[in-house]
Amino acid sequence: MGDCGLRSAELRGLRARDQRRPRSNARHYRLYVCGKGGREREVPVPLDTQAALEAWSAVHPLAHGVGLLDEHPLFVRLGRHGDEELLPLSAVAVHRIVRRSCPAPRPERVDDVADVLDRRHQVARRAGWGE
Repeated sequence: MGDCGLRSAELRGLRARDQRRPRSNARHYRLYVCGKGGREREVPVPLDTQAALEAWSAVHPLAHGVGLLDEHPLFVRLGRHGDEELLPLSAVAVHRIVRRSCPAPRPERVDDVADVLDRRHQVARRAGWGE
């Protein structure tokens, strides 16, 4: 979701209803994100990210083979045991995911990762987000 330029809190607050096509015949998804100050903004979703979201939605533990309900969190914390309640990702969980997916995740590299994500966001924005 770094390609969409989302903050951790915005990512954690996403619900199934926030992922939709702006028009019924549109090919590309948009995310409707509640950002700082409670303002909603429309965020285009690059094609690679869209494919990943579709794959995740197909196996989402709350989908039960029929899809997510509007109020379901888009990203959930998977418990170690199958009977645990599925909760939205925590800030700590997002931080751990980012650190694990970062090559050589040393503290001095955090700014490098932030710079890369920022550059990807700017490049994608100028390119029209794959549309």
